[in-house]
Amino acid sequence: MKAYKESWKKDLTKCISDKRTAPTGWKPVHKRVHQLTQKQGNYSFWFTRVLSASGFQILSVALAWQVYSLSHQVLDLGLIDLAQFTPCLLFMLSAGDAAERYDRGRIVAISQLVQALTA
Repeated sequence: MKAYKESWKKDLTKCISDKRTAPTGWKPVHKRVHQLTQKQGNYSFWFTRVLSASGFQILSVALAWQVYSLSHQVLDLGLIDLAQFTPCLLFMLSAGDAAERYDRGRIVAISQLVQALTA
């Protein structure tokens, strides 16, 4: 048993001391995060994305709350969720095709605008 422990320790120290080079183009996480924080557009993208997602989550909860307070039936809540999910299911493939063909920033802006107008 002692010989096994010694060989295990030897293999472990060999693995730790083995200084292999990182793959080409690889950077540590903190350097990649630092690069992302240096660009002003990333902050505005993140802020608008968080604000938009928060707003639509608040809208979804408020809508469900209002439907339940009017009808007091759980089935109506399920139907509301189905009505919110169905357009995503229907337009998923065509949106992926459009994202490949056209400018993605413009597609995101148009989809957010349409979603805000229909809310």
